[in-house]
Amino acid sequence: MNPDVSVDLSGGDFSNMELDEINFEGALLVKSNFSGASLIGANFSRANISSSNFSSIDGRLAYFDGATASYSTFTKANLSRAKLRMGYFDRVNFTDAKLDRAIFRNSVVKESIFTRASAKKSQFTNVDINEGYIGRNDLKGALLPKRFRSRRSSRELIKMIFSIFNIIILIAIFLVAQKMYSKTTKKYGSVGRVIGSYKSYSTGNYYMRCGKIKKAIEKYKLAIKQKPDEPIYYYRLAFAYGECDEYEKADYCYKKFVSMKPDNRKIQEIQMMLQGKKKKK
Repeated sequence: MNPDVSVDLSGGDFSNMELDEINFEGALLVKSNFSGASLIGANFSRANISSSNFSSIDGRLAYFDGATASYSTFTKANLSRAKLRMGYFDRVNFTDAKLDRAIFRNSVVKESIFTRASAKKSQFTNVDINEGYIGRNDLKGALLPKRFRSRRSSRELIKMIFSIFNIIILIAIFLVAQKMYSKTTKKYGSVGRVIGSYKSYSTGNYYMRCGKIKKAIEKYKLAIKQKPDEPIYYYRLAFAYGECDEYEKADYCYKKFVSMKPDNRKIQEIQMMLQGKKKKK
């Protein structure tokens, strides 16, 4: 199929057509739609295909030599072994395109997008790359120009630096948190035991207010077992034993409290309570 290339075919809808080896050389195809079309071996040399849609085409072995393709879309297009030499590709979208062994030699690629494109063993020799965005594409084996390679390397290097920096920050946060946890555990014991002991202590205080002294004693003893280095637990237990006239036990707890808090004002309170109980007895 060889249309009259002197005819203006702009805006034409060629979507999903079988146009293998068609000759559009020098044709004006601005804003045309070729999405999903089969264009194997088609010839678009020196054609103006600006703002056209070539999404999902099968353009293997197609010729785009000298073509102008500003703002065109080639997303998910298969352009394997296609010839795109000496062309002008301004802001072209090659996202997810297959460009394996395609040749872009001596072309101008300006601000085009190659995100996730596959360009294995493609040739970009002598290509004028102007802010081309490579993205996370697969360019394994592609023969890229130095400027294209340097932009890719810079992006990858920056990404790698940020990744390493984030890992260092996470490690530092982990080490600081671990150190703080170790200090807290050393000073107060494990968090579970601290919470459990305070719960037992609070329950003991509740029983004391209700007049259930023996139950309060059990809770105070449990609190001491969970956290034996808390002076206030011994103070409350000494007071509870005193209320039950168990002076020997009260005296033991009182001395324990004094040894841990020798300057505490509650000492006199316990002494007065014990002396008063003994006199009544």
